[in-house]
Amino acid sequence: ILPNNAFHHIDYFSCNSVASKSLFDLCADVGVGKFIHLSSANFLMPVDGCVSSSSSFSSSLRHPAYMASKIASDLLLLNSTGITDLYLVRPSSVYGYNIRSGLFRNLYDSLSHSKPVTLSHQGLWSADYFYAGDVAKCILSLLDNVEPGLFILGSGSVTTIHEVAKSFVSLIGVGEDLITLEPSSNDSSLLGSLHLVSCDQALSLLGRQPLSLTDGLNHAISTYGKL
Repeated sequence: ILPNNAFHHIDYFSCNSVASKSLFDLCADVGVGKFIHLSSANFLMPVDGCVSSSSSFSSSLRHPAYMASKIASDLLLLNSTGITDLYLVRPSSVYGYNIRSGLFRNLYDSLSHSKPVTLSHQGLWSADYFYAGDVAKCILSLLDNVEPGLFILGSGSVTTIHEVAKSFVSLIGVGEDLITLEPSSNDSSLLGSLHLVSCDQALSLLGRQPLSLTDGLNHAISTYGKL
């Protein structure tokens, strides 16, 4: 369950935390050998190290109950015991095919129709954007003879959302005048950004370098146009 004012705090813990742990326990009871949990808790680590309603990396994740439920899910699973092997996978900011909503799809929908976009905080919000196809290949690799554990997946390259928007403009073939940078109303030191994510584990699972932002966008844009 994603952040939504219509949900109660218990809903997040029931679905994001308890349900994940219950599914793991059920798999262990029936003898499932491997359990791969796709986590998003790495998005929730604030720059100052203290979780609060204003210190998340993305405004869409500034919901304390949501953040806590995702972290609780990881902790519950990491403290589980049994014969089922646990693979906890934390990808960086994922984009690509079959992602029908979110930041990248919204940018595409606007820019491809020559509609202007406004980027808050002067477009300085940054993250390590990781292509969905690379995430899928890494997860599939875990089905082979890989020891269970925690896997941090990323391209190893942090990019500002302004650079992402400019890449969209270039690939779609519209003008950069469609991009407006909105000055920050807050102290710039409060602006969250995702720290560099090591791609060592991704390299070992992919067997190659992760797709670059440009390569990934080429794939994503060609797919977006068909959706």
